[in-house]
Amino acid sequence: MYQIFSGLGWIVGYVVYFFYMLVRNYGVAIILFTVVLNFALFPTYIKQQKTMAGTSKMQKKMQKIYKDDKVKLQEEQQKLMQEEGNNSLGCSGCLISFAPLIVFMGLFYALSNPLTNMLHLDSNAVATAVNFINTVPDVFASSSGGYASTYRQIDLIRSFQQVQPYLGQIFSSSDLATLNQFSQSFQFLGLDLLQTPAVSGHFWQTLFQTNLFVLPLASLALQIFTQFYNIRMQKQMGNSQALRTQGCMTVVMVVMAIWMFYITCIVPA
Repeated sequence: MYQIFSGLGWIVGYVVYFFYMLVRNYGVAIILFTVVLNFALFPTYIKQQKTMAGTSKMQKKMQKIYKDDKVKLQEEQQKLMQEEGNNSLGCSGCLISFAPLIVFMGLFYALSNPLTNMLHLDSNAVATAVNFINTVPDVFASSSGGYASTYRQIDLIRSFQQVQPYLGQIFSSSDLATLNQFSQSFQFLGLDLLQTPAVSGHFWQTLFQTNLFVLPLASLALQIFTQFYNIRMQKQMGNSQALRTQGCMTVVMVVMAIWMFYITCIVPA
């Protein structure tokens, strides 16, 4: 599974790198990628809304026919599904829902391994450099919380100015120039995107030490807002079947939002 998503990250990395080359700022590049991605996925969002509207309309019709005759009700449901054109939307709806998740996983591997998946530097050279910074006490101590092995390439970028004199035997002069320029592109609106909002194990003591805490808080607020917005839309559409399971789903989504808040606190910004 790792190889699959890492390969997807290698592909997504080309797209993110394209935006990076346009603006030479990592934060702006990620925003541009996100905007373009949402425009690309907007037709699927419209299709989902049409599916939900069609399902709601079908359910309202079901309330008027054969409530006590289950066999006849199933027959009428099949007819109505054909009339509404929803008979093939179940599978496609699942595919539509999974599309953003797949892209997100590719983006995660592109951003967590930017040297190999964005800059597309030689993987053996990157591995050698990453192993080297493990031997430098000051660099190792500043690693990314409890997920150091996952974000070693980010550690290398963060400590590049410190270890650059030792990397001449590992990277070519052109690669070193690329790394030098790349390491200076992580300042965004006064935020150092190479740093971590909080340190695992010392969460509350470190969370508010820098202004990076605004990122996980924004993530938490947006996820909760989106969930309650979806509930409101379901009520307006009269989707009774979805509303019956909404209570349980709301709890799950809130818990997931809190979990994601914690994760975004202890990984590089």
